[in-house]
Amino acid sequence: MLDWFTDKYGLDLNYHSAWLGVEKARGGLYGDYAESFDRLRWYVEAARATNPGSILKLEYDPVTKEFSRLFVSFDACIKGFNYCRPFLCLDATHLKGLFPIAFAICDAENDANWIWFLGLLRSTLSPRPITFITDCNAGLVNNIPVMFPDCHHAYCLYHLQFNLKDHFSGRFRKGFRNRLVELFNKCAYASSVSVYKAAEEEFYQFGGDKARTFIASVPKEHWSNAYFEGQRYGEMSSSAVESFNNWILKAREMPVFYLVDELRRKIMKQMAARRVKSMKWNSIICPKMDTKLARFIDRGRSWRIIMSKGGLNEVRCRPPKVVSVEERMCSCGYWQSTGFMCRHAATVIIKAYGGEGNLVDHIDPLYLVDAYRRAYEEAIYPVVESDIPDFTKECDWVIKPPRNKRPAGRPKVKRISSRGEESYTRPNKCGRCHKASKHNRRTCKEPSDI
Repeated sequence: MLDWFTDKYGLDLNYHSAWLGVEKARGGLYGDYAESFDRLRWYVEAARATNPGSILKLEYDPVTKEFSRLFVSFDACIKGFNYCRPFLCLDATHLKGLFPIAFAICDAENDANWIWFLGLLRSTLSPRPITFITDCNAGLVNNIPVMFPDCHHAYCLYHLQFNLKDHFSGRFRKGFRNRLVELFNKCAYASSVSVYKAAEEEFYQFGGDKARTFIASVPKEHWSNAYFEGQRYGEMSSSAVESFNNWILKAREMPVFYLVDELRRKIMKQMAARRVKSMKWNSIICPKMDTKLARFIDRGRSWRIIMSKGGLNEVRCRPPKVVSVEERMCSCGYWQSTGFMCRHAATVIIKAYGGEGNLVDHIDPLYLVDAYRRAYEEAIYPVVESDIPDFTKECDWVIKPPRNKRPAGRPKVKRISSRGEESYTRPNKCGRCHKASKHNRRTCKEPSDI
């Protein structure tokens, strides 16, 4: 959900950016800002007509007729997600690498809007266990278990790292905090309870009682692999979602009606491009994972396999691992958390269960090219603007823009970072020495190559 202008699983574009869009769009190329809210009435009906099965819900105050919120989920996205891994990010969202499900526009990031958004999101999804990954936003922590009781909620490791640094702010040196983050990461990535406890004890010895307080404040079943009950599919954080704002940077300056339609166009174009690209693939497994599997196979060529019983095997590597083919489990934890076999499992299947031709039978079908193609086989269809009616002539009332007081200061273009989160900035590169640095060509003091 967006904080004013929202996105797919949940975006955080914030009010400041929305106000900038208002100022630039008022009386500009895209028409009147206030009128754009009323046009949403037509857009919702038109999008439903051209994209049957889509879920669009427009809400406004029944008394004042002021815009309240809008939810959009296209039928092509709803159907396509059935062939994607059941893993959703709820935060500022990265549409370039993930599959878009829904987006919404709301007035604030609060409990009421999160409950509303999650309820509509639930109605779009087929019933299956889903892993959500979010920051520790109270609205999500409290409401995901209520709205999705059979699903799993993982906390973003990236945000927890900055929370940890913030917990040790003040007199603690930067090097000390960075070391704490390294030890905390060992706890998060631990593949078993025994490995976790050893990493946790090292973390406590270095950080003392303050480190114990931090661990106690964040339930380990939401962030440590050793205790997490669902599948994270190898994703430990939602930091990849940060580039969404760049993807819709120009759209954010449009009135709300054109913003919504621009997002539709972008998702429509993206789905079509991926549909065409996947038709050129010749492998059974998606290319990226096929390459990874080849590396796994090559890594285990020198390992010995000792078979036990019931699909249980010991892999003689350093350290040794135990693989259960029937349960799709390895003591390294990778197979269970991702659904894709690890190098130990690949070695066992090749050497003890029929060779490389048998590998596909032990891989989650959602990693196959066929699933990828089916995810993008549906299309989002155009919503033509030429037939927009004049509601002021056909109706005795209009949907008005929400009444929001303009915040003090100059409007911000970029998204406001979460507490403890650092915004990414491209490092400066000198035009003379071509090194990432704080100086430029004029002030460069590096020796010349001539």
